[in-house]
Amino acid sequence: MTAAEKKKQPLIWGALVLTLATTAWVAASDDAGQEDILVKPRPRASSAIVDESRASATNLAYQPRPPIEGEPEDIFPGDAPPEEIAAAAPPPKPVTPPLPFNYAGKLVEDGNALVFLTHGTRNLAVRSGDVIDGVWRVESIRPPTMMMGYLPLKTVVPLVIGETN
Repeated sequence: MTAAEKKKQPLIWGALVLTLATTAWVAASDDAGQEDILVKPRPRASSAIVDESRASATNLAYQPRPPIEGEPEDIFPGDAPPEEIAAAAPPPKPVTPPLPFNYAGKLVEDGNALVFLTHGTRNLAVRSGDVIDGVWRVESIRPPTMMMGYLPLKTVVPLVIGETN
């Protein structure tokens, strides 16, 4: 046992003794001063007098109702049956997303073009036929446009790169 624990232990025992003594004192003092107090009920108006017109309006006697005709409707419908789900309109065709690249510049040497693109914090230098992230392919580079193919949908999207100077 450390020195700190030795100092805390008497305090804990003292708190326990104080709690038990206070509990015993409160329990003893609660019983001493209590007396039963009787409260007389207030007189009320007699409820035996009932308005006859009101009594006939609330007659709870059996009243026949007409029989149910036909098939009752489902008041707690659940999920649609599978045939209704299948009959729903087909989902729309997927569309090509916008190009995630920004044009940064180009370099043309001997008719071969090298285009510089930015994609977030990445800088890319691409030529015709290059595949980017397995999703986009550079189809052709013919200034003033560069054609980018979106591979999952096999669609082509143009990117304006400007004329060659």
